[in-house]
Amino acid sequence: MMLVFSKKTGIGGHFYSLITIAEQLRKIYNVYIVNVGLVPSSIIENSPISSIYIYSDYRNVYQTLKNINKEVERYKIDILHAFDLYSYLLGAISAKKKSLPIVLNKCGGPNVKLPYVYNMIFFTKENYLFYRNSPKNRDCHFSLIPNRVSDFLCDEEKITMIRDKYNLKNKKVVLRVGSFSNAYKKTIEQAIELIDLLRQKNDEYILLLIGVIPNNDVYEWIKEKIKGKESYVFIETDKFFAENAKQILEVATVVVGTGRGFMEGCAKNKIMYAPCSNDKYPVLVTDENFEDVFATNFSDRYERKEHDVSLMEDGKQISRIWFEKRFSVLEVGQYYKTFYEELKCDKRIGIDIYYYLIKYYIASFMSK
Repeated sequence: MMLVFSKKTGIGGHFYSLITIAEQLRKIYNVYIVNVGLVPSSIIENSPISSIYIYSDYRNVYQTLKNINKEVERYKIDILHAFDLYSYLLGAISAKKKSLPIVLNKCGGPNVKLPYVYNMIFFTKENYLFYRNSPKNRDCHFSLIPNRVSDFLCDEEKITMIRDKYNLKNKKVVLRVGSFSNAYKKTIEQAIELIDLLRQKNDEYILLLIGVIPNNDVYEWIKEKIKGKESYVFIETDKFFAENAKQILEVATVVVGTGRGFMEGCAKNKIMYAPCSNDKYPVLVTDENFEDVFATNFSDRYERKEHDVSLMEDGKQISRIWFEKRFSVLEVGQYYKTFYEELKCDKRIGIDIYYYLIKYYIASFMSK
């Protein structure tokens, strides 16, 4: 059983990652997804994987736990696998009651304090090394299995529609796909700075920002940020384009990507940029800095090095090679199978789970 929590939109990189991994795992196992939260994820609903949605908020935690236990019993679940901390906290209580192993997938993000987790998979080397080197995790079952994406075809109808909507013919498109939220505010700001830099060299460049709006304050901030640039910076929030936005990647010359979005841009051999923590421009990813940027999952935690650049060489498109060597999902099922074969029940699941349930799960509903 795979568990995932959805609070606001049910759309995001880790939902696509879950589905991609689940599609590979169902070649080996019977896979069932439980989507817990305030809203059902359309990504999960539209996938071929069997799933159920369980409504949950801070007022009905007990009923949520009962519903999860019911699904565990109904499908005779052997392994629980959570793709975020919230769903792990709920699943861990069920795992303890049923004496089942549970896995937490740390899908990138900053290194934060976690409850004791015995079985954990990491998408990023940065996270893996941080938690692996903690004394309390010395005997834990951890594995670094970087995120993977499937090869895919773009939607020619959507591409034609977006080109016509923004008059993109004969334009060089810099594309940034991601929710308009605080988590990606820095990446969006760097994409806006990048377009001004690129237009100093060639005024055919335009920037297309595509995403849903979980945070209206960030959306208003973006609109303020691009004032005076509306002729070459466009914002697209229609879910028709924003949901599964990889389908329009062929419209882009350049992609400013993070995490899974970076990998999908590589699948289409785009010129790839990633955000950084210590400059106003994103970093052009090259063979020379690829491993360093990959270590942080192409996130804004990467620190620009002296040799990193922001201006690119025309026509230098090598990212498909990275996709084929490092990101393709084809072998991921065997990696997870090997990990599952060494699972143990987490006997130390205890009072700290309930502490974190209050601190993170219930408290998350009290914030905007």
